[in-house]
Amino acid sequence: MINLGHFIYSGLLDKFPSLRLLILEANSGWLPFWLNRLEKYCEGRQSVFFDEHPLQLSPQDYFLRQCAVAADADEPTIKYVVDYIGDDNIVFNTDYPHPDAPATSEPLKNMLEQPLSEETKRKILWDNSVKIYGHRLTDGHPLASD
Repeated sequence: MINLGHFIYSGLLDKFPSLRLLILEANSGWLPFWLNRLEKYCEGRQSVFFDEHPLQLSPQDYFLRQCAVAADADEPTIKYVVDYIGDDNIVFNTDYPHPDAPATSEPLKNMLEQPLSEETKRKILWDNSVKIYGHRLTDGHPLASD
């Protein structure tokens, strides 16, 4: 969370607008609350960071332009994250190969059971990762031609 705030407030995202940040290993449920807090600080001209850079965009706009977050399939908060930021900046995470990761088929099953539209599930499971990683995912894959 703090690192995302530093990237936003440091000016790095203004200096490098094509830089993409993918937040992994952190789940996604915290994101709406943290973006809301960063927005409030921005509105009040306060900063949680001492080296504040004057922002050209709102913290949420920086996130939507340059960042994505990985959601574990069993997170009960995914729907709320989608409600807050939309479905274009969330990717699927299985937590493999961690020892506490579920069986390999379980994360996909859990994601498919989330209370999300089929279009949103497809974006999280496939489209958003392709947007980030490009041809490295799509070469020769049957979904790439859909």
